[in-house]
Amino acid sequence: MVKKTVEYFERPGLSNTEKVIKLCKQRTRDLGIRFVVVASLTGDSALKAAKAFKDLGVTIASVRYLPGGAWTVKEEPYGAYKAIPELRKMRQEWIKKGLERVPIEYSKKNSEELTKLGVRIVGGTPTLWNVDRSLMAKFGGVSTQEIVNETLRLVCPGFRVCVEVALMAADNGAIPTSEETIVMAGTERGLDTAVIVKPSYSVKMFDLYDGMEIREIICKPRTMLSSRGRFIGRYKILGE
Repeated sequence: MVKKTVEYFERPGLSNTEKVIKLCKQRTRDLGIRFVVVASLTGDSALKAAKAFKDLGVTIASVRYLPGGAWTVKEEPYGAYKAIPELRKMRQEWIKKGLERVPIEYSKKNSEELTKLGVRIVGGTPTLWNVDRSLMAKFGGVSTQEIVNETLRLVCPGFRVCVEVALMAADNGAIPTSEETIVMAGTERGLDTAVIVKPSYSVKMFDLYDGMEIREIICKPRTMLSSRGRFIGRYKILGE
């Protein structure tokens, strides 16, 4: 019998980043894990993880958002930029500057530093958010992928992202599907969730023999409810 503790954070958000990295680093040592995946929209979280894991000799894959993505400042259907203090401050600064859209991309500095540290940068369309999303936007309805997304969000949004970026990293050849991998993600910015998975390619996610397996939850926010009672990170149709 193996006994392990799960760390629960009081709330989601950037404030948990350092703790997530620390917990994952210790678990990497415990299990001798050789591959780490980090979901990172701007490269900041990936860079922090890469520097922290530098002495362990692991391979790190940083999974970024699809090209051309941007935050729409005035429309915020996920509630994170209203409920999470650090994100609320960030959004207020964008509004003061008169910004309407903020590009979701790695800065040149982050890209260069990640490359120097040997981080494998993975891009492309998110596996669980592709053509189906376009069809839903045009014709309405609900896709199978969206059902998977919403089911994974029942744990927390970062958990959903962990699953997605693990699939993306495997599909891009950044990690093998034969070894346990630590995966870190968060709620929009920073890190607040981490798991250990046996990865798979997206086309074999539910395969009987080669499918993905979530083996451990290292940490997550205990609750995603904001002070106003809404679930942070659960999609809300604009105008509701």
